[in-house]
Parts: sequence; C-alpha cells; structure tokens
Amino acid sequence: MMFNNTQDFGLTRRVKNFTALFELGLHFNNQLLKQEQISQDCFLPLQEIEDIGRSTILSNGQCASALRFAEPRAMAFFAALACQSYIPQAICGRALRPTVAQLLCISLSEYSSAQMTYDLRRLRLKGLVERIGKSHRYRLTELGIKVVTFFTKLHRRVFQPGLSACLQEPTSFSNLAQAHSQVSTILDTWLEQKMLLPASF
Repeated sequence: MMFNNTQDFGLTRRVKNFTALFELGLHFNNQLLKQEQISQDCFLPLQEIEDIGRSTILSNGQCASALRFAEPRAMAFFAALACQSYIPQAICGRALRPTVAQLLCISLSEYSSAQMTYDLRRLRLKGLVERIGKSHRYRLTELGIKVVTFFTKLHRRVFQPGLSACLQEPTSFSNLAQAHSQVSTILDTWLEQKMLLPASF
C-alpha cells in the first residue's frame, strides 16, 4: 500500500510515524485481499437470496424491507457498492449518493438524501452493511460483499444481455433469441395438439 498523502489519515511524514503507517498499509492490503477473495467466491445459498428479496421482521421487531433483484434502485445501489467495496475506506452516503443517481440516469435532486438514508437502512437491517461506531459511516459485511458482487454480476452479465437478446428484432435474432423462439413454437404446437385431443371421462 502506497500513501499519496499521509495526512489523510491524520499522520505526518515523520520517521516516528513509520510503524503506524506500515501497520495501516498492512491492514488496508489485508482488507483488499479479503474482499477480492470473497468477491471471487460469492456463492449465496438460496435461503439467503430469498430473505434478501422479501420483507422480514427482525427479532427486535424492526421491519427489514425487501431488496429485490432487478429493482432499478436496488441494482444501482449494489453496483455503486460493488465499485466502493475495493476502496479501503468507510462508506459515506454523501459520497455514494451521486454515484447511485448517475447509475439510475437521474439528477441528484431526484435521488434525495432521505432516499439514500432509507436504502442504507435497508442494507443495514439485512446485514449487508454495518455502522461504524455511532457515526453515519458504514462498511460492507462479508455477506454484503457477496451480495453486491453476485447480484451485480448476474444483472450485468446475464440478465441484461439475455433479456436484450430475447427481445431483438426478428431480422437480427441472436442464438439465444432463436432458441427461445423455437421453444415457444414447440410449446404452442404441443398445447394446440393437447387441446384437440378428445377429453376422456
């Protein structure tokens, strides 16, 4: 880890701070390696995905709102956090909000600070982020790193291109669209044949 400005961490470039800077850099490197390892093995059990995608009541009575896959705001939030998860610093709503608005293709005024607070609360109650002390800063949990990585990869690499391929114009059908069309034709033919069969009593 290289420090461009040690004062960002409240330390000057004096020899007496070398040990503290070394330990801080080692901590950041370990965090980065841990996050990279988790993101490459982001398998999630079906039960955890189902719990994230539906509203649940916690043991303390709080309601944890659903974070549904393909919901535009949730996916924009996940994508923003997927970028932030490799930066060894706390998650701050003020810094994250413009990124989420940009991913939603809306102005900053259309994604208010209250909406950002609500979304962070949803993630906190679902166990995807945890508050740092009593501050308004957060960090991703191990589950959070897996969720934002898995959901973002699935949405960007499978869901969006797959849906786009299925909805292409007939003049430029992709292999996936052609296969989908063939399956639909076979099912329609099969259903028509079943409907023509005499009913047996």
